[in-house]
Amino acid sequence: MKRLLCLLVGSIFMTSNIHANTNNSWAEQVLSQLTLEEKIGQLLMIDSYSCLSEQHLESVETLIKKYHIGSVIFHKGNPETQVAWTNQLQALSKYPLLIAQDCEWGLNMRLTNTVRFPKNMTLGALQDEFMIYEVGQEIGKHCRAIGVHLNFAPVVDINNNPDNPIIGVRSFGSHKEDVTRKSILFAQGLHDGGVIACAKHFPGHGDTAVDSHEDLPVLHQSYERLLHEELHPFKVMIDMGIPSIMMAHLSIPVLDKTPHQPSTLSRPIVTDLLRKQLHFQGLIVTDAMTMKGVTKFYNPGQAVLQAILAGNDLVVMPVDIPAAITCITQAVHDGILSEQELDEHVLRVLRAKEHVGLHKNRFVDETKVQDIINSDKAKILKKDLYQQAVTLLRDEQNIIPIKNIKKVGLLQVGGQYDQQLASIVGGYEQISPVPTPEELMYVARILNQYDTILIVLYTIDKTMGFFGRIASISQELTNIFDGFRASGKKVGVIACMSPYCLKFLEQEKTVIMTYENDPDALQAGLDVVMGKLIPSGKLPI
Repeated sequence: MKRLLCLLVGSIFMTSNIHANTNNSWAEQVLSQLTLEEKIGQLLMIDSYSCLSEQHLESVETLIKKYHIGSVIFHKGNPETQVAWTNQLQALSKYPLLIAQDCEWGLNMRLTNTVRFPKNMTLGALQDEFMIYEVGQEIGKHCRAIGVHLNFAPVVDINNNPDNPIIGVRSFGSHKEDVTRKSILFAQGLHDGGVIACAKHFPGHGDTAVDSHEDLPVLHQSYERLLHEELHPFKVMIDMGIPSIMMAHLSIPVLDKTPHQPSTLSRPIVTDLLRKQLHFQGLIVTDAMTMKGVTKFYNPGQAVLQAILAGNDLVVMPVDIPAAITCITQAVHDGILSEQELDEHVLRVLRAKEHVGLHKNRFVDETKVQDIINSDKAKILKKDLYQQAVTLLRDEQNIIPIKNIKKVGLLQVGGQYDQQLASIVGGYEQISPVPTPEELMYVARILNQYDTILIVLYTIDKTMGFFGRIASISQELTNIFDGFRASGKKVGVIACMSPYCLKFLEQEKTVIMTYENDPDALQAGLDVVMGKLIPSGKLPI
């Protein structure tokens, strides 16, 4: 607890002068040299996929050179190619590029052959919260090792809607104080690992039932509710120095009555609420402008201009670069966007670059990448996190620990046949999430010879939108679970999936939650079953 309190107190220094008003800084010197076109380019972040062809890279290079683009966000690919492309893009750019990526649970969120750390919901179950700082720091080191300076993490949304299709397990949980505290620790870890943390999605995407990738969600909340719930993590993190915040694409009538107005494009929300009322002085970035929460109601050029007029400093993934630049340039000439306001936005971007040392070195040392991003330390930390998160929700039958696992029948639902898992139990069967009647009859016949049956539920939820998944268990599975109980079997469930599946497991008397279907998560669940691990996790919802 002492080391946790020290971190919370120390986190007021999180910004480390990222937006300090220093005279004659590198950022101010560069700003004084920029043309209007170069200033506009500094406000735009284009995307790149290192999994694509060289032709794609050439198109990115063209945009950077022709339109003086100042930032790049990488998506899917592999670390080796991304590092090589980063160095190549940095070499051709007149000014250093700010490189960003979504690495909420580490590089593996986007890149192959990297360590996949637990998602926020799993981290939310940890009782040793210092470990959240540790994983944030490790992810920060991995980001810097491949040339990423801005990690669009952590997600600080309070997931207070169980049917949320876009946040869900990306949140630390449904309790605002827990989410706030753990978000601060993760962000401080990222900072100490060398990257800029970005709290998202302002003013709070947790209580939505619509994916903003697919449409514009509408939040019908009172101002008091927003202030005391959704905004709470952001307010505390602003006071403690969070350096960057990402806007959400949400319609919030109580804050802006303009029809179909995404919060990203709303001056009452971006400038009046975030900048003036909450006194945030750091870098404000948009969510991706390619999302339908924006594109459904705004044309590409006007959307980017509106985002800047609303108060954003960095516009992520504009749909049409030439149209955006034309609109911004015309707005400056017409006096709609003042040069002073434009300079303020550009200066914040340049200060972010200076903060991460891009004025000194913009290139990545390719020889050290693998030693850092796939270190033994990272793999051990990942395993420890799953072990500390595993949660024994109930054991009304007192079957945990199971002393002789060879006398247990195991039913795995979803996933692939697991030879190692099959070798440790008496009987092993694997079926699909929606089994046929023939599968059910066969499984029942094989497993009914065991008095104790262990059911491993892999992620068998249904996809809802780009990121979100809603936990779901088929009626066929419910029937077979009921059948086992009716025949007097002792049934234990290891749920390797979202904790929102628990509404389907209310009849089960023994439930272990691992939160994810990672091999290390399953092993932690099995270790609890066999008495090798005392579970210490606590349900975060």
